[in-house]
Amino acid sequence: NAGGGSQSSACFELRSDGSYRYGAESSMSAYGGGMWGGTASSSSDSGRWSATDHTLSAHSQSGQVSHYQLKKRNHPRNRDPMLCLDGTCYVSYGQKAPW
Repeated sequence: NAGGGSQSSACFELRSDGSYRYGAESSMSAYGGGMWGGTASSSSDSGRWSATDHTLSAHSQSGQVSHYQLKKRNHPRNRDPMLCLDGTCYVSYGQKAPW
């Protein structure tokens, strides 16, 4: 028998002064046949952000500029507000009123 798993998480903070911080982590492991292996990685970024009704732009301190399709949605179960960037949705930290 063999097994394993993977996990990932990402978080970003858009501040009212126009700055942002981003962090992500992922890990994966596998075992079988008397062997085990695993890997982990993390990344982070910060810079300035701007948005229109349909686009969020991130201007990294590294000089890279990224543009994301932006949609506002509410979580289907608890109605917490979410921001969806290129189809990946992020729920707000703490309880907030729906959009």
